[in-house]
Amino acid sequence: MNSSTEKICQTPELQENLQLFGELPCFATFPPKAMKLLAFLAERYRFADGDLIFEEGDDFGRLYLLLAGHLRLLAGKGQNVVCEFRPKEFLGTFSLLGRLPALFSLEATTASTVLSISREQLAKVVEQFPECANSYLHSLLRELHRWEARSCRRVAGGGQEQLGVTVL
Repeated sequence: MNSSTEKICQTPELQENLQLFGELPCFATFPPKAMKLLAFLAERYRFADGDLIFEEGDDFGRLYLLLAGHLRLLAGKGQNVVCEFRPKEFLGTFSLLGRLPALFSLEATTASTVLSISREQLAKVVEQFPECANSYLHSLLRELHRWEARSCRRVAGGGQEQLGVTVL
């Protein structure tokens, strides 16, 4: 994250964090005490227009939930816009599982605020509430299945030629 990034105090937002994380499929089935810990550990960051949140090749290891502003995912060293994110959209669920280099860069295109949880923070929750590990993995598997089903429908409809990831 850029040095211009400002971390926002998290204590007053605890209730809102609980509600926001409860709406995300990857955390929705966590027990209430685990959700409270997750909400407490979460961090809010503000980014200015043009701030690079992470770069292609970085191991960013965070989930980002966009609260305000707009973000865009860039490939090819920032040359190609892959997609854009608007408030209430999130990314990074798979980055919480382990270290991998990012295939894209993430940039704020307006002043933006995100709610974020790191791989290490999720590990603290799982350490205290081991049942959350299975819950998290099952939610990612469901999301992956939904993504692959949409992708297969596009291929069947004459779209891109590609195999689904569960074939791997």
